[in-house]
Amino acid sequence: MRGNLRRPPEGGTPTGTLPLSNLPYRIAALCYLFDDQDRVLLLHRHKKPNRHLYSPVGGKLETSIGESPTSCAVREIEEETGLVVSPSELHLTGIVSETGYQGESHWLMFLYEVTHPVQVERTTFDEGELEWHTRGEISSLAIPITDRHIIWPMFWRYRGEFFAAHIDCTGPTSGGEDFGGNSDGGHSGEDSVALSGNTSGSISGLTWRLEQPWKDAPNPE
Repeated sequence: MRGNLRRPPEGGTPTGTLPLSNLPYRIAALCYLFDDQDRVLLLHRHKKPNRHLYSPVGGKLETSIGESPTSCAVREIEEETGLVVSPSELHLTGIVSETGYQGESHWLMFLYEVTHPVQVERTTFDEGELEWHTRGEISSLAIPITDRHIIWPMFWRYRGEFFAAHIDCTGPTSGGEDFGGNSDGGHSGEDSVALSGNTSGSISGLTWRLEQPWKDAPNPE
């Protein structure tokens, strides 16, 4: 593990270093909601983290009260969409840890999918705008680099099952892509190495490994 990381400014390229031990460790739940057309609900965020980017609804655990990841998912879904769901309506698809995301923090994220189609009436609130998007549209949106290359491909690969993965975000970005997920080269999550059958790899300054698939990952040819 690197002792320092390249620290990018928001939406830019790395400019400095910061000891990894100085970064806070944050815990969050990401919630994947689909409608009856299998479109996924994304939040075009107005606030940090991932301001101006698209991501699933969700947020940080209230660690001061000992909130569980599942309780956080239930709460965030209601706060951000107005929907009331029970823990029995959620499936834990994945757990993802990140080292040095954006040079600002480490993350531990629990990925939950609501197990049935939903309807959401709300379209905007103080966190941003809610929008429905097809799977094919996601790669053309401004999304976080880790989502584009690893988290979304892993979600699709193990949807309905389970995976755990770790992402080291401390390497310099390459190929014209910044930490906001924007790319000059048209990288698509659908073409990511995370979908190739590999269980580890590097792409655009990210080093990732699959730590716990629900089933054995296919061997690459």
